[in-house]
Order: sequence, then structure tokens, then C-alpha cells
Amino acid sequence: MAPDDPVDDLKRLWQEQDNQEGKMSVATIRERAFASERKVSRRNLREYAAAVVVCAAFGVVAFIDSSEIVRLGAVAILVATAYLVYHLRRHGTMRVLPPDLPLASCLDFHRAELVRQRDLLRGVWRWYLAPFIPGVALILGGRVLERPERWWFGVIAAVIVAATFIGIARTNARAARKLQGRIDGDTAKPRL
Repeated sequence: MAPDDPVDDLKRLWQEQDNQEGKMSVATIRERAFASERKVSRRNLREYAAAVVVCAAFGVVAFIDSSEIVRLGAVAILVATAYLVYHLRRHGTMRVLPPDLPLASCLDFHRAELVRQRDLLRGVWRWYLAPFIPGVALILGGRVLERPERWWFGVIAAVIVAATFIGIARTNARAARKLQGRIDGDTAKPRL
């Protein structure tokens, strides 16, 4: 091999090059953190608004329905909604990236918030859907007991509720996978 072989020189340069792909500046981290904060805040606002509607609707049912079982189911829905709001507020609110963090700490903070959101979405059955099952079961069961000849209505409603819950779980699982992709991509070494 000749000492000045251009192919070997190119190969050596290619292997020794500094890989800039996947590296982020502090400005990029801050932009992504701010975008995540906005997105999570909007999601939480939608959930809180839905909780108000659910509380209004099932609050009325809890007071005026003729069936004690249905009223008990409505109260269970109200309790589940209160728990959902509490859990979302405590575990689903995105913390704001402090402006004075050093670069590495910015990345760690941003990654930790993405991990929190991913874990929240992964646990949607436990904290979001499961608490509603007793209330829904009581309401559907109460309706079937009121009119046993319309048992098929209870079955159809249960299938619709189950399909809705499965759809919500799948949507959240997909969002958790997307967040995992961001976590994997956003943890590259920052460039100065």
C-alpha cells in the first residue's frame, strides 16, 4: 500500500469524523420542552373540561334517577372522575424547564418529563379507565334490572363501552410509543 493512498485517506477521515447527527443545542432542548409543555397543557385542559361535563351529567343522574343502583353507579362515576382529575393534576402536569439550568441538566430535566408523560400514558388502564368500570357496571346493571326484557340493550351498551375503553387504551399506547421515540432521540449528547 502506498503511503499517500487517497482511498485509505478518505476511509480514515470518514471513520474519524465527528458525528453531529442526533446532537442538540440548549435552544433546541428548550424549544422541544416548551412544545411539550404546551401540548400537555392543552391535553390536560381538554380532560378537565370533559370532567366538568361528566360531573354535571352524572351529578344530575345521582340525584334524580329512580333506580338506587343507577344513582350509586353515578356516584361511582363522580368519584372516578375526581380521582382522574387528581391523578392527572399530580402526575400529568408537565413541569416547566427552569431557565437557569446548565446544558446537561436541561437535557436530563426534559428527558425526565418525557419519561413521566410516557409512564402516565402507559398506565392509562390503571388510573384512567379502571376506576370507571364499577360505575358503568352499576349503571348498566341497574338499567337491566329495571327492564329485564331489554337485557340486550345492556349487552350492546357494555360492548360499546368496552370498545371505547380499548380504543382509548390503544390511542394512549400509541402516544406512549411516540414519546419513547422522542426520549430515545432527545437524549443524544448536546452540542455546545
